[in-house]
Formats: sequence, C-alpha cells, structure tokens
Amino acid sequence: MPRPSGAPLRYLALSGLSFVSNLGITACLHEAFGVSPELAFAVALVTVFVANFAGMRWWVFRGTARPVVRQLLGFGVSSLSFRGLEYCGYLLLFRIAGVPYLAAAAATIGISFAVKYVVYNSWLFSRGSA
Repeated sequence: MPRPSGAPLRYLALSGLSFVSNLGITACLHEAFGVSPELAFAVALVTVFVANFAGMRWWVFRGTARPVVRQLLGFGVSSLSFRGLEYCGYLLLFRIAGVPYLAAAAATIGISFAVKYVVYNSWLFSRGSA
C-alpha cells in the first residue's frame, strides 16, 4: 500500500527543523555557555534525537504498522549508527581538516540527510509490519 502523499515534504520540514536545532543548540552551548564545540555538538545530537523519533513516527511516516517499542529500538540503533558516523565525520572535518565547527556540523548533517530518508522510508518506518 502506498504511503500517504507528502512524506518527502514532511521529512524535509522535520529535517530542516532538526538541522536548525542542531546548529542552534551547538552554537548556543558553545558561544553563550562556553561548552567545547565537541561536547556542544554531541549534546545537540542527543537532544534532537528525542524529538525526531516522535516526528518521524507520528508525522512524517504516519501509517506505519510496526509496534512502537520495536520501532523505537530500531530508531535508537539506526540513530546511534548514523549519529556515530556523523560525529566521526564532524571530528574529521573539524579536527583534521580544520573546517570551522559550524560548517563541519552543517556538512556532516547534510550528507546524512538523504541516506536516512532512504533507510527510514524503506525499512524502519515502512508501512509493512516486518
């Protein structure tokens, strides 16, 4: 059964909000509170994770038949994997390549955007019950 129309646009909207939130939290923690850029970005990733599950489950990919607990566990594992890769990418750009911290965060988050949509749409939030 096809997904209700609008999922790509809702994903784009939620991702945009997540992107802005990630950068805003990172910048705020570092600039206003003196938190290191590395810790500020890590805190931003964790904070946005919590909001993203609810948004993905009940707004972006609505209509999924999977049990919420199993889906939350799958989201947790996939998010940890994505976030771990994003953090490694961030550190490579920031520490090794010398890219400014906000540009490194933006590039890292932007690259993972398309990959996550494919994974979430085709597997985690698919309309099947598997």
